[in-house]
Amino acid sequence: VSLALAAGAGDKWALLVGVDKCEAIGELKVCATDALALKSLLEQIGYPSNHITVLVDNQSNVNSLPTIGNLERAIRRLAQVAESGDTVVFFFSGHGVTSGGASYIVPTDGDLTKGVSLSWVKDQFAASKAKEKIVLLDACHSGAAKGVSGIAPDLKAAGGNLVMLLSCERDQVSWPDALDQHSVFTSAILDGL
Repeated sequence: VSLALAAGAGDKWALLVGVDKCEAIGELKVCATDALALKSLLEQIGYPSNHITVLVDNQSNVNSLPTIGNLERAIRRLAQVAESGDTVVFFFSGHGVTSGGASYIVPTDGDLTKGVSLSWVKDQFAASKAKEKIVLLDACHSGAAKGVSGIAPDLKAAGGNLVMLLSCERDQVSWPDALDQHSVFTSAILDGL
């Protein structure tokens, strides 16, 4: 995954979400830190700060909280803002659930039966004009995204140039690292970049 580091690449856009507080499912410790660390790293490698949207807990601005409505609006905006030469990165660190055969990422106001559908996320990025579309899911059961029709392994069916990196399989959970600084998956992404 290049994250569009090559000279002459189009604009770079990112939506980074960290959900530590989900009353219905339970609190996590490292998700907001994961999103903020990735923001800092993306800025260091050339992503303009005004092209990075961050939704994390403990924000005074209600539009920056990782709620279902804010997350859906931000995903739509990210998918629509990109032009044909651009790169978009969507990162989510938080709870993931499967319910009724569907898979969801869970914002602060979600629960075991509602959140933002992974199928809907896939559809938004499939419709994007972006040249490169990168989805990083650091959530329990994120491997269920592989079962969402058209995401993987056939990238052309997913709208072309869509890459998904998932922290675990459908029936697995994600974990923080030994020092509780980041999740294991996000630590690997940060180290890799």
